Amino acid sequence: MRDLFYMILFHHKILFPDSCSEQSFLPAYKSRSIVTRVYLPRRNIATLKMRRDRISRSLLLTNQGFGIILSGIPDSGRSMTAKERSMKLIFILMRTVLYLRFFFHKFSATGSFGKNPARYESFLPTIEGNPIKAGLFRHHVRQFHESSCSVASVACVVNALLESQGRLPGTTVSQQDLLNRVTTAHWKERMGPNGYRGRRGLPLPELGQVVTASLKVFNISHQGVEVVPATRDPEKTAVYLRTLKSRLERFERTGDGIIIAHFDQGSLIHDLNIPHISPVGGFDPDTGEVMLLDVDTSQPCPYAVPFHRFYRAISTNYLHLFHIFGYGRGGYVYIRTT
Repeated sequence: MRDLFYMILFHHKILFPDSCSEQSFLPAYKSRSIVTRVYLPRRNIATLKMRRDRISRSLLLTNQGFGIILSGIPDSGRSMTAKERSMKLIFILMRTVLYLRFFFHKFSATGSFGKNPARYESFLPTIEGNPIKAGLFRHHVRQFHESSCSVASVACVVNALLESQGRLPGTTVSQQDLLNRVTTAHWKERMGPNGYRGRRGLPLPELGQVVTASLKVFNISHQGVEVVPATRDPEKTAVYLRTLKSRLERFERTGDGIIIAHFDQGSLIHDLNIPHISPVGGFDPDTGEVMLLDVDTSQPCPYAVPFHRFYRAISTNYLHLFHIFGYGRGGYVYIRTT
């Protein structure tokens, strides 16, 4: 069996070599009797190197929309406090569950490994008569570290809106500009190495707060910001889906209404089932596909997924252990532009 995964837990960090074998990719950390190894399927070396940091971030559970900070846990020299031991135990449990789930989907050909996989768009689509949509593609940027998907997503939206209103300065608003000027929800602290009170990334409510604050700071004209948690309540789902599809269609036609999705990335692509944030870049009413401008550095280009899978990803009830860090269910932030 080419796909062998095993872990000897209770390690502190994982170090990746700069070179890798074509037959296997072996990250390992050795400290006394502590070893962690992961074997992945055969890939070409270029692809392995591109995904090396992504795999590292996933193993450390500091990926995208959340993070458990291990930098405060000592490697040596003193005993861990009770809080540090609890955090480490949660870290180990979360990582184990996430990888068991990942390999279950992989071997059973379910989830993102099943039917209707994400379809990647390697060429920029022709966009006419929709300056906001064109602006989102033009200002699509990648996150600058493993937990900054919210910053990259908001930077993309802010620059697209400023440009559509004829107010974009000579240089675009950078992700660092956003963090320096928008202090809501301790955004900058959450992007730091230790997070804010041990939390990195942004849950859906906090994402709505920073979007609202960013539009205000840069004096961007809009008609309101709505935080829309997803639901799987049978009595509410039909209305929710109609509203969401109507908004996607309106955005595709005129650019009215920008959607920033808060979703389970592993439901859409071959990755761990971890909260992630990215703006929606389009909707095809004929095929029902939703285009995501994924800000993850491991994603080579935007990708399209069926509407029902997009809904399933934003309506995922994240792993219960994530609830400790404020992550409940996904959803989206809706910016009314006109």
